[in-house]
Amino acid sequence: MRKWQIIIIAFALLLGITVNLKLSNDGPTSDFGSATAANAYAEIQKRMATITKYENPNINYVIAPKTDPKFLTLANNALKFGANYYSDLLPLTTPITAWVIDDRSSTNWTIDALSATGVDPSGYKPSFIKQVSGTPAKSRDGSMEILIFSTQYEDRLGAGDQYEISHEFTHLPQTFAMPNGKGSLLCWQREGMAEYGAIAISGRFSQLRYQQETLHGTHFVMSLKTGFGTDWVTYFKQNETRSTGACAPEDYGIGALAFQYLEGTYGRSKVFDFVKNLGEIGSMECPEFKNDGVPCQQWRDSLKTAFGVSPDDLYPKIAKFIDEQIVWAKDLKEIPYASLVKEDPKAFSYPIFLPPASKPAAGQVCEKTGEKITLNNTIFTCTVFTSAKFYSNIKEDIPSFIDSSKPGNAGSPKNQQTPDPNYDSEAPEGVIARGRLCLDLGVTVKSWKNEKLTCIKNSKGTMLWALS
Repeated sequence: MRKWQIIIIAFALLLGITVNLKLSNDGPTSDFGSATAANAYAEIQKRMATITKYENPNINYVIAPKTDPKFLTLANNALKFGANYYSDLLPLTTPITAWVIDDRSSTNWTIDALSATGVDPSGYKPSFIKQVSGTPAKSRDGSMEILIFSTQYEDRLGAGDQYEISHEFTHLPQTFAMPNGKGSLLCWQREGMAEYGAIAISGRFSQLRYQQETLHGTHFVMSLKTGFGTDWVTYFKQNETRSTGACAPEDYGIGALAFQYLEGTYGRSKVFDFVKNLGEIGSMECPEFKNDGVPCQQWRDSLKTAFGVSPDDLYPKIAKFIDEQIVWAKDLKEIPYASLVKEDPKAFSYPIFLPPASKPAAGQVCEKTGEKITLNNTIFTCTVFTSAKFYSNIKEDIPSFIDSSKPGNAGSPKNQQTPDPNYDSEAPEGVIARGRLCLDLGVTVKSWKNEKLTCIKNSKGTMLWALS
């Protein structure tokens, strides 16, 4: 065989390999495992093309002492970009209060700040280890709330914080779209949408970053040890009867792949139609929600309206997609973030927004004890807590939340003459118990003592766990 013939054959083989890598019968599959995943990435690019100018959203900041200015800048840019990305579902004018906490010595300050605004602080102490957390809910001052704790993942170059902030921010448009809060969604829908939102926002400027975040999420699903194994249809069926208060790690990973499939198959706008439709028809007036915290069945109608397919017909389609992504990811290794940023600097870039601003809000630091302000037709008083002064109207309402032994403190157990039957004073930190604050009105759960509790609203408008 002559040399020029060998060259032609080699070139043809190389061209064939390239074509096989780039194309399948269904379309482009070059980087993301399937045509569906590639289409999902294209949906992100379509959304980005509509954002011709970045606006500064209506975000008010409550900043903990000793917060690293670099982390504050990162959080500010990530939050404000998230607001722009979701502005078609959450108007930029929507008031949002963001608590930003970076230093672990600020634990007491954060607990007091949360107590002041009406969020049960006990569940957030574990978050000071390595986790970003969020409480997307309506505050008494009318704003939406989100809490940002630094992950302090040193090896992720701040990308861990960006990713987690994007996840938590996605819960805000969910909450905004639903009159009943995000409790109307199943766990895989609520957390899966948020997790895929983080993947989408992280990879919006970089195909490589999107590929790596997708790969990381698929590897996580592959590592799961569950009773249903890889029977994804069984997983989705079981999810239908799970309480909204019992979401598990698999809901994040499997849910993210499910939403990648939904966006890649039906488009981003249809996914948002599903949420908005549910916000219009959703209800908590059903026995399964009142008794066990399981979402009412309206999500089925909303899903069928948005995607044109019933849940029972959709589950096998998503399962097939998950299996395909696992085959793609099986032998691939993830690129360390330090190498990823060298290969593609765009992978970690964010637009630069105006510096964070602070103004009076529920849970905001104040200076003059007794000073009163009115927000959302509600009076807030500058109140002395253990670590600082905060605008609040809740300290006298639920004094048991204020953990202090100072003489004269209303929250001190020494000042409570008789036990309050509506408050479980024996409950350890981080558990659901009688008298502690709740966020989803009407949800029913089991307490740490196996008591049946329901999230109710008392005479002062405070949502609390009470015996059913």
